[in-house]
Amino acid sequence: MTYRWKQILVVCAGGVCASALLLSAYAHASTTNGRRTHFHGQEGPLALGSWGGQHISLEVTADGAIAEYDCAHGTISQKISLDRRGRFNVAGLYAAEHGGPVREGRQAGSVPVQFSGRVNEKRMFLTVRRRGSSQLIGNFTLVFGQEATLVKCR
Repeated sequence: MTYRWKQILVVCAGGVCASALLLSAYAHASTTNGRRTHFHGQEGPLALGSWGGQHISLEVTADGAIAEYDCAHGTISQKISLDRRGRFNVAGLYAAEHGGPVREGRQAGSVPVQFSGRVNEKRMFLTVRRRGSSQLIGNFTLVFGQEATLVKCR
């Protein structure tokens, strides 16, 4: 939420003056590809595009998102919408990666996870947990339009 402060001069009896502060707030919204998307303050779809942070990249599309971690990747296969408080909670998949070659016929197994978070301005606070257990995959802070800092497994 962006806040603007304005100072208003108030004239009192006898020519004595005092000042008061008024607060006006507005929600920050963005338009991407002609579609209105939101950061915080209004219900609606999460801002489309790149969100980056330490050890994570999240590319949000109209249909979900693709996450890249240092040694893993994940997907969200549904639209991500914010509630009026800037929160979201969606299901997805997480697949751990490892350095070195992958044996023939082997694929990285995906596990179901829950992506939950909140957005304040252009900053996202994201928690990823394995569904059906209390296993924490990670807590992340991302910024809209910021490049991620990743160290991929080799």
